[in-house]
Amino acid sequence: MRHTLRTKLGKTLVALAICVLTVTSAFIIPARLHAATDATVILAQTGQAPGEGLIPGLSTSYYDLAVTSELFNGIAMRNDTVMKTMLPALANGTVQNPGWSVDSTNKIWTVHLRQGVNWHDGVCCLNATDVKFTFDSLQDLGLAAPVQAFVNGIIGGKDNVAIVDPYTVKFTLPTPYAYFVQNILNTGIVPYHVLKSRPYNSTSGVDWIHSAFNTGVGVSSSNPGPVGTGPYKWVGYDTTTATVHLTRNDNYFDFPVRGKGDLVAKGEFNVKDYYVRNIIGTDAAITAIKNGEVNVLDSQYHLETSPSFLSDWGSDHLATYDAFGVQEMGVNMMHPILGTGNQTAACLAIPSCANGSNPALAASFGADVRKAISYAVPRQQIINQLLSGYGNPAITTPIVGNYQTKAPLTEGFNTDLSPYAYDLKAANASLQAAGYTLPTVAGGCGPTSGTCLSPNLHIVLLVPTSNSARRAWASLVQSQLQHLGMDVGKVELPFSPNIFARALTPKDPNILGKTFDQGGFDILFVGYNLGIDADPWSLYDSSQYAPTGGNYYLWSNSTNDNLVRQIKSTVDKPTRLNLVKQWQTLAYDALPSIPILYTREIVAFDRSVTNGKAIFSAFTGPAWVPIELLNVSGGAQGSNFLATYGLYIAAGVIAAAVVIVGSLFYLMRRQRITRTGYTAAGTTTPATGPPT
Repeated sequence: MRHTLRTKLGKTLVALAICVLTVTSAFIIPARLHAATDATVILAQTGQAPGEGLIPGLSTSYYDLAVTSELFNGIAMRNDTVMKTMLPALANGTVQNPGWSVDSTNKIWTVHLRQGVNWHDGVCCLNATDVKFTFDSLQDLGLAAPVQAFVNGIIGGKDNVAIVDPYTVKFTLPTPYAYFVQNILNTGIVPYHVLKSRPYNSTSGVDWIHSAFNTGVGVSSSNPGPVGTGPYKWVGYDTTTATVHLTRNDNYFDFPVRGKGDLVAKGEFNVKDYYVRNIIGTDAAITAIKNGEVNVLDSQYHLETSPSFLSDWGSDHLATYDAFGVQEMGVNMMHPILGTGNQTAACLAIPSCANGSNPALAASFGADVRKAISYAVPRQQIINQLLSGYGNPAITTPIVGNYQTKAPLTEGFNTDLSPYAYDLKAANASLQAAGYTLPTVAGGCGPTSGTCLSPNLHIVLLVPTSNSARRAWASLVQSQLQHLGMDVGKVELPFSPNIFARALTPKDPNILGKTFDQGGFDILFVGYNLGIDADPWSLYDSSQYAPTGGNYYLWSNSTNDNLVRQIKSTVDKPTRLNLVKQWQTLAYDALPSIPILYTREIVAFDRSVTNGKAIFSAFTGPAWVPIELLNVSGGAQGSNFLATYGLYIAAGVIAAAVVIVGSLFYLMRRQRITRTGYTAAGTTTPATGPPT
């Protein structure tokens, strides 16, 4: 009997131990180790990618960056938007000695390239020829890249990029550029061996713009998809589902921070397959992440407009942050009423203005109309009612900050300025200053109403279809302007190809500067993920006109040109930031664009993305988050219960097992004490002993 009882108890203990270990490992091991597997991430974006294209420099689209930033490396890269440090990538260096240097004139930059970096197609190795080829192409008017004017304005021509040896390049700038590392050396480098034989533009063959390298469509051995050196490689583009597929580059090169070895040592780089899917509309995107169809929703869905989803989803799976972003109304500064002002009522009533001999006076009347529009924008109402309080009223672009707290996001933010107030009386006064007679009957200037300004002031608001919140506030602004007596229409069109062709990168020279009714635009509702550094030169200098520059609104102002060129070339930081503040005062008065709000953004991610809050909050623009930094488990939204409560269940199982094992052990010992009178050393026995 004694042997049988002890055997049964022993078997029970062993069985329980095995169960505890099995159940515990089922919950704990996935929570701790599963992120090291080959995971998948699916990002949903409200805008299309590829949109403008996949070749760096041929696209100004934020949505394309979610793909191209993973395919291509620059010479330099920014570590994040918190510390903002520039790190060497293709440059052969460390954080302390990055591999680039500048001489005492601040004009001659020497860059040493990292050796042994393979292209995705296996060709070795990236070298100085690829770097020169990239910057020569971006400066070539034959390619007519949307950054041509910018790159050429900084570098000054192809002859200013020289190959010193196979792994050394020298840039000789015509004037210093304060943001050379941040805005030039971060350019994605393209392969000479793939693109060298392709024409920039062609009507008979496959050129750069129409190649699979740029479009992702029609890939073949003679027409390859994009080839870079980045952490992810091209797999394909499904036009039916509007989904790009990239896969991890397991031959990614090593460099001190964010190279392959560094990523792996930190337990990162576990996402093998990365998908970027275009889902139009916030409701559709929310349904997709709830159903486990995607893992991440991009910030441009404006999830702040869906408070019930935010509440249900939970703050642990949301990243919320003040972004380097703005939503604004871009004004066509060549528009005869809104821009040059030469067709305003006041100008037409003055012979010296009407005949074009006094453009400054005409421009002042155009500014009066823009100020009237700005006074009619209910910024705080838009933020409070349409965005649930997410955002701050905007002052100028591209300098971002909070005027109420005086906290800058962009260095150089002018805390002495405040947004235009919502003031319809001031708006009316500005319209009168521009020569317009206000309506005598209330009711507004609608399609069937005759209560309009005299003479009639007709404009069209151009609104992208991609952002439902923006469409809502565009309608609100339209109603406010109609209330003032303006004859205002509104047209909604997709970015690609319509808005790019009309306003941002018009290829037809006959469209540039034309009104909406002539094929161009009057006012464009648009948002930007801005550069981190205060550089208005690229957006507003008269040398940077679209389609080859970023001056989409075609502002030409000599005072502005002088200031932004000083900002661009001033290396001393305090002096430069003081100039930035002066420029903001100028832009605030001139209103080449009418800023509405600085964005406070939300990224939603499912429970498979275990470090989402930290990573998405540390990379807030202008490009998308580096996917290689995400820690992603194999489970998707369907495993939320276990992901959330697995450790608690495991702890409960262990506690219950301890109680059971302890009880059984106690019973076994009681049996032994009854039969032998033996107790273990140190065990206390009752003073009276058991009853007899």
